[in-house]
Amino acid sequence: IERILLNPTIGNIILWRTVYQSEDFYYINAVYMPFFSDPLIKSGIKLKVINKETVFPRLGNDSIQREDVRRFSYFSQDFIYLHPEYENVIADLRYGTLPYDVKSLWGIKINIQDRDKHVIFKNLRNYDDKKYNEFWEMLKGNF
Repeated sequence: IERILLNPTIGNIILWRTVYQSEDFYYINAVYMPFFSDPLIKSGIKLKVINKETVFPRLGNDSIQREDVRRFSYFSQDFIYLHPEYENVIADLRYGTLPYDVKSLWGIKINIQDRDKHVIFKNLRNYDDKKYNEFWEMLKGNF
């Protein structure tokens, strides 16, 4: 493990999101840490690490969008990835819809055709009843 990030999920200290980097991959898992019983781990997703300097090479080194990618990466603690469900979207891996999934809460959309205009911030939140129910079940230790 080269880097690790542990974040409690919203409003509690029992259910955590773990993100760690090993070589060229990120690994995302959910960890349930109850006070009076054994912890549980739900394995999540494995993602390829991207380099903020080389992702979307057509942006070049000195374009406005390259600077925006660098800025987004800085504020995301360099936990960035190409979102598999959206075209040309770099997302922040630190926070997700569920603690083990790849559904980030926000990201930036790259426009390769217009590299000297700023990227577009994307709100990627997509909660529905199924996700809320799964979250509450996980919070109760039902993995």
